[in-house]
Amino acid sequence: MQKILLELILILFCSFVSLGQKYYTLNSGNFNNTTDVWSLDGVTPCGCFPGNNLIADSLIIDHTINLTANLTAASLSKIQIHNGGSLSNSSFDLTIDNSIVLSHGSVNLRKLYIGTGGSFSIENSSLIISASMDIYGSFLATFSNVTVINGNIQIYPTGSFIISDNSRIHFQMGNFKNEGYTSICSICCISFDKGNVLNESTGTFTGGGTVNSSLGNIKNYGIWDPLITYCTSGNDVGMVSPENCILANEICTYAPLPVELLDFKGYPTDHANILLWETASEFNTASYKLVRSIDGSVWTELVEVFANTGSQEVNNYSYTDNAIGVGTTYYRLVKISVNGTQEVLETISITNDFAEQLTIYPNPSKGEVTVRVSEKAKIERLLIYDATGRFIEEIDLTENVYFSFELPKDKGIYFLHVFGLDFNELQTVIKE
Repeated sequence: MQKILLELILILFCSFVSLGQKYYTLNSGNFNNTTDVWSLDGVTPCGCFPGNNLIADSLIIDHTINLTANLTAASLSKIQIHNGGSLSNSSFDLTIDNSIVLSHGSVNLRKLYIGTGGSFSIENSSLIISASMDIYGSFLATFSNVTVINGNIQIYPTGSFIISDNSRIHFQMGNFKNEGYTSICSICCISFDKGNVLNESTGTFTGGGTVNSSLGNIKNYGIWDPLITYCTSGNDVGMVSPENCILANEICTYAPLPVELLDFKGYPTDHANILLWETASEFNTASYKLVRSIDGSVWTELVEVFANTGSQEVNNYSYTDNAIGVGTTYYRLVKISVNGTQEVLETISITNDFAEQLTIYPNPSKGEVTVRVSEKAKIERLLIYDATGRFIEEIDLTENVYFSFELPKDKGIYFLHVFGLDFNELQTVIKE
């Protein structure tokens, strides 16, 4: 049944014919950005955005998109979130009416409503819900994690909820009510820090796997597959097999929680930007990458930091970015899973008005040197001299605030003379 439903979702997705407009993301930013986020051809900014009520429209999301209002997809609309893309804002809701969402990137919402004929499928990624999920259509999680912070999931009689391939649904606090069809794979888990499970008389719970509540009750009045293992600290009603907490805990170990990012922030200092992040669990996580951009479009990797893989404790990390200049710098925190897949956890920006007007790095260098200047400095030219004072090259910086060049092939000391309107500075760079 699970495979049939998955095939039906894919067939429906492929067969939907968009009668509306097709939009592509070009850059990260707010959903309602009309400057450089959206494109109609995937190449050129359209000076538009899809609007918050999609009617037969199609969205291709390859970047980090921040919702600015509730979003509704109706009348055969399609939303595709690719690996590396994300759609998030825990203050807003997503409603799917007779439309399809297929996500390989992270999604963070307040509420998710799937109407009859609607479908939401998430694969190899994460979904965070702050409040509730109401499902009249179909929901499918494959190799994914769903976290409910404080709210409920309710599957109505027409709805289906499929958890497959090592996925986990975790409630920090909330309840799961099933009036429709719920299937969990043999190594999948529905777990609760605090919450209850209610399978109504119209509900079917099947497939295997486990339901595990650290603080709550499990009550069954419908069809409950005896292959489903369960464990509860409270009362169990109408169960068809005995409680088995040892096996339930073991299965949930195989369906681990994702990285729970508690905080990612940064602040400026006189000569650097300080980045800090904190996680609450790090199952299946090999490392983190910090990447940087000065325009929010082109990204450069700064550092890769190994994770405390398997930890269930709070972990704190920090990094100091010394190669900064005056102005705004964008940072992304990227999670690298054990299997090598990457997921953008969050994007932030830091505006530094204290940094030096001129930054030259790295120093010493093995060849390439980057010059970053403040627009306030009004720098015009860069002159390069060797250790003997011999002139080598002149570079025009009037239209560049970020410029990279190669030092001459010979190792040694080089002098960089940077000057412009009310600015004159000589710096020394060593080539190793």
